[in-house]
Amino acid sequence: MIEFNINNYCFVQLTDAGRKELKRQHDELNKHFNNSLGEYKPVEEDEDGWSKWQMHSVMNQFGHMLINGGDLPFYTKIKIDA
Repeated sequence: MIEFNINNYCFVQLTDAGRKELKRQHDELNKHFNNSLGEYKPVEEDEDGWSKWQMHSVMNQFGHMLINGGDLPFYTKIKIDA
């Protein structure tokens, strides 16, 4: 067993649904703040599609999408920085 804090980093491979959701969230927040956030910038991914997140951020950004039968925002394999 290893200990993992939700503030620790993990790596996920976003799906198109996840990328679309991040843009939707940005656009909604940007609209609320009269477009002061500027243009959406996609999350940085390595050549294999892995992006680095704190675990609590993954849960916050995508938790509402993690339902049976739904479009997953990221593939189910998660790497942790242990």
